[in-house]
Amino acid sequence: MKEEIVLEHIESLKRLIDIKYGKYLNISAEELLLNGGCFEFAKIMNKIFPQGKICLRNDNKHCAIEIDENLYDVLGRIDDRDYYRQASQSELEWMQDKFGKDYKYLNIADNVCAAVDQAINKKEKDSEGMDR
Repeated sequence: MKEEIVLEHIESLKRLIDIKYGKYLNISAEELLLNGGCFEFAKIMNKIFPQGKICLRNDNKHCAIEIDENLYDVLGRIDDRDYYRQASQSELEWMQDKFGKDYKYLNIADNVCAAVDQAINKKEKDSEGMDR
């Protein structure tokens, strides 16, 4: 997959979060997704790119998503891959519990992932209608 497609999705995600949640937050989507919301970012990107792998930084203070051997967070491509490892199931559960506690009430990842599902279903329905 071309990196520019991943980067376009990152920019779209930031705009969507700013529009949908900006009135509830006193920080930008970028700040949110770097300061506690990185796991929300990784879950959303994993929904868009199901082949992705959620990775945890070795100091356990940040996570990112690996897509086609490139590592990304909300700022874009991460070059220091040696500081990250693929998260185990227990680490994913730990991140779900620990990361983004101040923003859990917004259900950002759940809501955005539901919107992604709706868009995919609509696209599939539209393409079925064109096949007839």
